[in-house]
Amino acid sequence: MEDSMKAGLNVTKLMALALFVWATGTQAQITVTSTDVLGLIGKTHEVESDTTFSVSVNVGSAGANQTWDFRSVTIQAERYTNQFVNRQGTPFAAQFPQANFVQKTTFPAEPGSEFYLYLQVTSASAQTVGSGVITPDTSFANSEEAGDVTPLPLQFGATWNVAESDTFGDPQTFAIITTSNTSNTVDGWGQVRLPIGDFDCLRIRGNSETITKTIFSGTVFLADTITTIDYIWISKNNFYVAMAVSQDGETNPNFTEAASFSRLASTTTSVASHSGREAIPDAFELSQNFPNPFNPETKIAFQLRQAGVAVLSVFNVTGEKMRTLLSAPMPAGEHTVTWDGRDASGRNLASGVYVYRLKVGNHESAKTMLLLK
Repeated sequence: MEDSMKAGLNVTKLMALALFVWATGTQAQITVTSTDVLGLIGKTHEVESDTTFSVSVNVGSAGANQTWDFRSVTIQAERYTNQFVNRQGTPFAAQFPQANFVQKTTFPAEPGSEFYLYLQVTSASAQTVGSGVITPDTSFANSEEAGDVTPLPLQFGATWNVAESDTFGDPQTFAIITTSNTSNTVDGWGQVRLPIGDFDCLRIRGNSETITKTIFSGTVFLADTITTIDYIWISKNNFYVAMAVSQDGETNPNFTEAASFSRLASTTTSVASHSGREAIPDAFELSQNFPNPFNPETKIAFQLRQAGVAVLSVFNVTGEKMRTLLSAPMPAGEHTVTWDGRDASGRNLASGVYVYRLKVGNHESAKTMLLLK
């Protein structure tokens, strides 16, 4: 469990540097603002992350109007879920009253384990103010991460540094002191291609140096320095889209072997109370999509009386499945899923009538919608 949590938390921490993105039908340079960041509240993302610590990947080039294609990257993936919520109703709300944005990460392979990242988002920056961890055995909050700052609005060419320091123990007797410095640059913009679709993105490059010192009786006994290069691709409405982290000691910005690679696997918009209690509907119901007709995207809302595995799919009028929009355990409550008019390969579909069908346990419902271009 500790290894899974550590890997997940490291990914989450790197994701906190990346602020946030969505795909449009044409490739375009984007700018990410505080409104975009706060607009993530209510969304749920499923992320697939490699577990082998060695992935062949082409991180592509810096500059304008780039294409980064990760559709064929083969990974042995473990999935985790990120939910973006308000501070109120979260377990550590009282410890971080200044936070107005929280990322909750859960690990299906580790039931009962939750990680909370608390940020204060203003028009000028997004700043980490602390974090909290819950496991089946314990829970604790940590404010030592406070200080990570990402400038806003975020756009091509932006640069900033993040410095951190953490001390475990007493330097006069025994201690481990870790300091790190990361130089960040938004070094490219273009389009990321994933199995779930194409996304207009900014690319953030981070060059990190981490120094760990082991101290006995006030004297440095051992010192170790690790350098890495990481890339994070972000879009306007989806937090992060993909991330690749080099092997330790890497100096080539065009590295081809990543120690860590992860990518967005699905997105869901959930409309629910964040006061700690969900608003429970009276029945299973699939609503008519809105807008309808639509172009380029539409929202499909549904409500569940009881929790269950929800499968929401889109078909053409001949019954051929075009795309599965959602296939995941969902809590009781109201939920909304956005469809961008693309099939499972990310291709734009032609104008016409499509059928969307929701199955949850023994319940099933279907409706039609019209895509007009």
